Amino acid sequence: MTYGLRATASGNEFQIDSSLTTTKHLAVHSTGLVNANGTVVLDPEDILFIRVALASGTSAQSNSSDLQVKWTRTMSGTPSVMTAVTAHFRYAAEWLICKPSTSSSFSSHVSAGTGKTYGIQVKNANGDVCFDSRTVIKGLEILGVFGKNNFPGGHPQHSSYTYNSSGNTVFAGAANTFTLGNSAYRKIYVSCFGSEYSNSVTSGVAQSNYRFDYGGNKIFYEGFIAWGAAPGFSGAFQGPIANRSEIILGELLE
Repeated sequence: MTYGLRATASGNEFQIDSSLTTTKHLAVHSTGLVNANGTVVLDPEDILFIRVALASGTSAQSNSSDLQVKWTRTMSGTPSVMTAVTAHFRYAAEWLICKPSTSSSFSSHVSAGTGKTYGIQVKNANGDVCFDSRTVIKGLEILGVFGKNNFPGGHPQHSSYTYNSSGNTVFAGAANTFTLGNSAYRKIYVSCFGSEYSNSVTSGVAQSNYRFDYGGNKIFYEGFIAWGAAPGFSGAFQGPIANRSEIILGELLE
C-alpha cells in the first residue's frame, strides 16, 4: 500500500483498505421483527442476521427457543438473473440487514438534498466509494467467525445419539445477557447463510438453525436429518449435520 487509508482493529482484524479495488463496507441498514411463518425480502447482495424475538409484545418464548429460516429466490430477465431473495421464518424472530454502503437504499442518508453533506468518505484505487460515514446509522461488532463444519450439529430431542452441547456452542454470555431491561442485556445476532428447515424434528431436515437458551445465556447450533420408520423401507433414522456455511456472530450497537 503506497497511499490511501488502511484501518485494522486491535487484533489486526481487517476493517478497511482503500488500496483494494473490490471490497465494500457493509453497513447496518435496517432492523425489525418478523412473526412466525413470516417473511423478509432482501436484495441479493444483502446479509441477514437473526435472533430469537425477545422484545415485549412478541409471541411468548420458553426458556429455550429454536430459530429456523429457509430461503427462496426470485429470478427474472433473459438470461435469468436473481433479483431478490426471501427468508422464511418458522418462528418469530428479530432481524438485521447489512448492505454495501454503495447501495441506493442509503440514498436518504447520503443525499446532499437532506443536508447531510459532512462526514468521511473513502475511495479506493479505482475511485469508487468503499466507505461513507453517513451510512453508519448503527454498528455491528463482529464477535466471531466460524468456518464450515465447525459445529457437529444434531438436535437435543434426538434419541439415537447424544447432542454435543459444548461442541455446538456458538455463543456463551454472562448472566442476564438475554434478559430485557437488565444492565447485562446484549443484542446478539447470528448469520443464516444456507439455512434450511422442513417438516419436524423426527422427520425432516435442518441446516444452520439455532437454539437460544435464555436461562443459560447461550446460543447453540442445530443441524440434522431424520425420518421415521415406514413399511417397506428402512427403520427410523436420526443423524447430525455440521454447518455447511460459515457462521458470523455479531452484536448490534445502537
